[in-house]
Formats: sequence, structure tokens, C-alpha cells
Amino acid sequence: MDQRIEEEIRIRAYELLSNVDVRKASTMRTGPGPKLKSWQNIEGTKAHSRMKQALLLDDNIAQLTVRELVLRKAEVESHVATRGQSALALLRSDAGRAKIGVVITDHLMPDMDGVEFVRQLRTFNQEVPVIVISGLPDADIEYAGLNVIFRVKPCDPEDLIALVNRH
Repeated sequence: MDQRIEEEIRIRAYELLSNVDVRKASTMRTGPGPKLKSWQNIEGTKAHSRMKQALLLDDNIAQLTVRELVLRKAEVESHVATRGQSALALLRSDAGRAKIGVVITDHLMPDMDGVEFVRQLRTFNQEVPVIVISGLPDADIEYAGLNVIFRVKPCDPEDLIALVNRH
């Protein structure tokens, strides 16, 4: 996908999401734990919340961009990966273990499908919540016993935000 198309997707996604309350968020390091996020709340005073970050895995740049924008509007920081192996490497790292609080992955990807990704992830991390989003409604049976939350595309932005905030 060329850069013009990617930029147009970002602009369209931003326009679609522009009705969500936008508050400028900033982060600062507060020690070895998760980052402390602060932003101006509606009353104009600073609000704080400890929140881990999301890892978004999808080979489709447009899907990644839309999900990242949805989560940004909900004041959730995200990391993105387009390949399963790079996502697994981040999740194995000290920084990944400290920062990533939820993983959102596609089901069908060229280098490694979502099922294989989750199987490999579960060999070293049983606890991190995983949300699988697929265009195939029957794919959920492939994730039996892997402790995932399964959603069918298109995933409602409010549903995605609620799922991420719950974990």
C-alpha cells in the first residue's frame, strides 16, 4: 500500500472517530511500573490513571491504523506489529512484559495465523488477555482452550474499548 493511501486511511479513520471526546494525553516515567498517564479532564484539572499498553497485531495496515486510533481516543497507548514473530519478541522482552496489558490480534495473517500466535504466546505467558478479531465467524472454535476473547469483524469501537478497559 503506498503512502498516499495509508495517509488517506488515517484521515478517514480520524474523521470517523472525531465525535469521540479528545483530550491531550501525556506520559511520564514513574519508576519500574507502568507509565502514569495524565490529561486534562473535562473540568480542566489533571486526571491520572495507571494503564498498561495494548499490542495490536495485524498484517493489514488499515486495520492497525483504525484500531490504534480507536484506542488512542480512549487514551490507551498502543504498540503495533505486522508479523507474529515480532509481536512475540516484544512480548518476551522485559519491556513487553512490563508494559503490554492486552493483545489484540487478527486471525488470518501470512506469516503466522492467530491460532499459532496465541499458542506460542501461551507457552511463556498464560495471563495476558488476548482479543482475536476475525472476519470468519466460525474461527472461534480454533481457539478452544487458549483463553481468548473472540470478536467478529467489524468490531464495534465501543466494544473494543470496553474489552481493553476491562483488562
